[in-house]
Amino acid sequence: MAKQVSPADTWRIVIWGGVADIVIGFGLAVAGLADLFGPDLEILALVGAIIAAVGLGIVLWGRKKLSEADNRRGDLN
Repeated sequence: MAKQVSPADTWRIVIWGGVADIVIGFGLAVAGLADLFGPDLEILALVGAIIAAVGLGIVLWGRKKLSEADNRRGDLN
C-alpha cells in the first residue's frame, strides 16, 4: 500500500505554492515597471502586485493551517 499523505505535508505544499505566487507576481511587477514586455504596460505591474499579495495571503493561511495540523493529537479515525 502507498503511504498516506499527512495533513501537514499537504499544507507544506500549499505554502510552497504561495511562495511560487509571490515570486511570479514580483517578477511580473518588475517586468511591467521595467518595460520588458513593451511600453505602456503598467497594468502588468499592478496585476503582478495583486498576484504577489494573494500569494502572501496563501502563505499566511497555509502557515496557520500547518500549525493547526501539527497540534492534532490522537487517533482521528
